[in-house]
Amino acid sequence: MQGRRNAEDIVQTFKQLKKMVNCGHYAMVFIPGISTLYDVPQDEEENAKSYEESQQQRALERKLRYEKRDLEVLKAQGADEDILKAQRAKVKQASRDIDDFCEETGRTRRRDREGTPINAKFPPKDSYNPAEFPTTERDKMRDWYKNGGMDDNPPPQPANIHLGPDNIPPQAQAQIPVEPKASESGFVPANNVSEAEEYAKRFLDNPKYGNVSYKGIDVEYANTCNRVLTEVFDEYTPQYRLKAIEPMNGRKAAFKQAIESSEACYQWGGDGSLFVNPNFYKNKKAFAKHKEQIDQLMSYVLDNSEILLKNATGAKKDYIEALTKTRRQCVSQSHNFAEGTFVHECGHMLDDKLFRKTMKEINSPLAARGAITDSVLKYGKGISGYAISSANEYIAESFTAWWYGETSILDPELVRVFEEAKKYGK
Repeated sequence: MQGRRNAEDIVQTFKQLKKMVNCGHYAMVFIPGISTLYDVPQDEEENAKSYEESQQQRALERKLRYEKRDLEVLKAQGADEDILKAQRAKVKQASRDIDDFCEETGRTRRRDREGTPINAKFPPKDSYNPAEFPTTERDKMRDWYKNGGMDDNPPPQPANIHLGPDNIPPQAQAQIPVEPKASESGFVPANNVSEAEEYAKRFLDNPKYGNVSYKGIDVEYANTCNRVLTEVFDEYTPQYRLKAIEPMNGRKAAFKQAIESSEACYQWGGDGSLFVNPNFYKNKKAFAKHKEQIDQLMSYVLDNSEILLKNATGAKKDYIEALTKTRRQCVSQSHNFAEGTFVHECGHMLDDKLFRKTMKEINSPLAARGAITDSVLKYGKGISGYAISSANEYIAESFTAWWYGETSILDPELVRVFEEAKKYGK
């Protein structure tokens, strides 16, 4: 039995390694003196054809990645909408070429090989004008950003532009240590996770017994969470605060699904808790990868919306229509994604502790049975895809949009509730 268990462990280990190294082979247990090796004949012609097709697919994938990178560079340069539109068409065409090739050859499309990590950011426009670069220098700048802008040297700069304070290139400025500055709310970023945890205790209903843990969370995201909570509590003072702030535990049944998809979540109830996903917030690279996957999914839905809508009905159709109309899964995608996530969870917290109470206090029509559902049907599709998934998510997404000033797309009565709730939270 022990030997069998060891063999199963080995197989599982090799399966994990296969995923890590993108290997196309498979693992099997070999026991010397017992196992028999079989020489499986290979079809050399078929093998050569398969290899040639794999290289053709790789070339098409590279083409798509390059077109996506060029689009990001053009966005960062502040290119005209006509130029961006033409580049988006190239991205779509490169994607269609892969679809056509896979359909013709029967190969599987590998979207995990089509992403590009670049998020091009040029110096501020007041210190950088692409028109001032000669063609060759523009090409150098473009190549620098296409390669990720990760080398130790600053991007090429023309001699006739101002580089900022003391003529320090923007790339070098970013390396100069800066003292943390207090936000308008008085929040000062912590220097480490322990400091962030100590600061966050002020948001607990009972700091003596409640738990705050940012274990596994990058201090930058711990600071982001604390800053959002500070600013929200400056606007509202709910009767009840949080029971705890903790990382999600993927071993618990309640988080098995959430930890695969949710950046954070709020637990409803008088002693609600806030849970942060350590898989996504452990570092910038992990969060960027998560956001990239969401963006790629959105791109797929937008590119194939007609086909998806034709085959969808009911709630699924409503969801795709909302995604197509708003071009976002959640409001956070249009702003600072990490920050907006915590604003959304604060929307849940305030809905749980304050907004429903306020609706009754001010005799809002939304307090009537079924009124919020009617509001979702009328306004939800214009907010985000997530906004139509449930009444709770609708209010949290509406609050996030209101927080970022997108009041024109919201139910005016819900905006009134958000404003009036400030009085009832004091």
